[in-house]
Amino acid sequence: MLIHRHDEPLTDAEWRDFLKTHDFGDFIVPGAPTRDLPIVVPTHFIWDGDKTVLLHLARINPVWKAIEERPRALLSVFGAYAYIPGHWNQDEYGVPTSYYAAVQLACDVEPIDDDAALAKILERQLGHFQPEGKHAPVEPGENRYAKQFRARA
Repeated sequence: MLIHRHDEPLTDAEWRDFLKTHDFGDFIVPGAPTRDLPIVVPTHFIWDGDKTVLLHLARINPVWKAIEERPRALLSVFGAYAYIPGHWNQDEYGVPTSYYAAVQLACDVEPIDDDAALAKILERQLGHFQPEGKHAPVEPGENRYAKQFRARA
């Protein structure tokens, strides 16, 4: 992503605060060097405010193969954006541009297979995105959520 010096964040708090209020982005996993294109998954996530992103992906998602090949990812998150016509800057020969707010995180991916840990992640996501509740308790054991933890493609 092109970042001009005048567009750089002034402090780490600037991009960290952005992630507190923007919780949807593209999770991009390159996979092996032989892979033609990366896998891109538009997804919700939770930012811990420091250095960890938590998200829950279905076992049948094709991104898992790319993660196995190479556990690195780019999380690209954007907020407000605008197209600026060229004539706003100059006469009819002006070049158009785009203004936008965005954060990109280079990530090491750590898959979690422990049912209790998966339950905690899903519970946090439900608490964040569905604060009104209206869902069954998320816990390991014999219930529908737990069966999904064990699902394999």
